[in-house]
Amino acid sequence: MTLDGLLSGIVRELVNPFIWLLTGVATIIFIYGVLEFLGTFGEGDDTRAKGRSHMIWGIVGLAIMFGVFGILRIVLNTFGLDAPIESL
Repeated sequence: MTLDGLLSGIVRELVNPFIWLLTGVATIIFIYGVLEFLGTFGEGDDTRAKGRSHMIWGIVGLAIMFGVFGILRIVLNTFGLDAPIESL
């Protein structure tokens, strides 16, 4: 087994599903924050602040996941490896 094959297998079988999982979690947190923020018009500011916080952390999580995807693609291209990364 070559180093290229090993790295491609690790990225394809471990890293890609993990990136997709974390991207899904960040999206769910963002959507939950939006629903929490919009659903609290008659309630106190604490609930709206919590919803705003969920939206911000969801966006931060999505930015991190897209950053990981980009960094991984740059590293693989730098070493001339085939990129078995699925586009997000």
